[in-house]
Amino acid sequence: MIGAFLAEWVILRRRSLILSSFGPLLFFTFVGTVFAILGVDEPGGNRGPFGPTSGIEQLSSAGGLTLGLESSSTFIGLIILSVFAVNLAREYSNGTIRLLLVSEPRRARLLAGILLALGAFTAIAVVLAGILSIALSFAMAPGQGIPTGEWATSDGIFGAVATIGRTIAATLVWGLIGAMIVMVTKSSAAAIATGAGGLLIFPTMLRQVADGVTDRFPDAVLRAFLVGGNDALSGSTAALMTAAYGVLCLALLFTIFLRRDITD
Repeated sequence: MIGAFLAEWVILRRRSLILSSFGPLLFFTFVGTVFAILGVDEPGGNRGPFGPTSGIEQLSSAGGLTLGLESSSTFIGLIILSVFAVNLAREYSNGTIRLLLVSEPRRARLLAGILLALGAFTAIAVVLAGILSIALSFAMAPGQGIPTGEWATSDGIFGAVATIGRTIAATLVWGLIGAMIVMVTKSSAAAIATGAGGLLIFPTMLRQVADGVTDRFPDAVLRAFLVGGNDALSGSTAALMTAAYGVLCLALLFTIFLRRDITD
């Protein structure tokens, strides 16, 4: 498993991959944080995938420090979904999965090592996004008249750490969804299309005609989990459903990988 982990990091450390993943991720975090701060005078406004705008009371509270990161979570999730999908699909398209199985014939350990490497990559990416969002929030808040005193309290700091932790967990589920689709289709394009279309665009369209139907869809569940619960899902329900999505994806991933003929 350690060998598979290190082998995957050889790919993840490539400059092209880092730029193509960290660049968009930090860009959307930047945009989400700017929207969160600049939208302080229009609470409840709709920013599409970035979520509703927050009022000054919410932004100036201890939890307001990471609202920018929360608003960017869907885009962060889609980018990590793409990273999981592209890297796992590459192993099949290039035929390197056979070489990896020669060095590590125990398939479960091989897949676990690959997923752990991708998970570590995800954690680093989300932490960097969180640092950017927090720094930008402190820099922009005075210009919008947002008090930042609560942000520097123990509640604000612990809340920020907890939000980053929940963001890592939610983003990992996005990644596992992408990996699971690739394991079924062996196509990164199918995974990315399903992630962007089936998990984001379709529920948004469906929500316009049947509000409440999409509350159990992955994006809605992960958003609720990220903020500790909302009107549609309590924090505990959202956490259980997030864990259920993750476990389901892992079960499918390992079942297919262990049983499928690697040459088909």
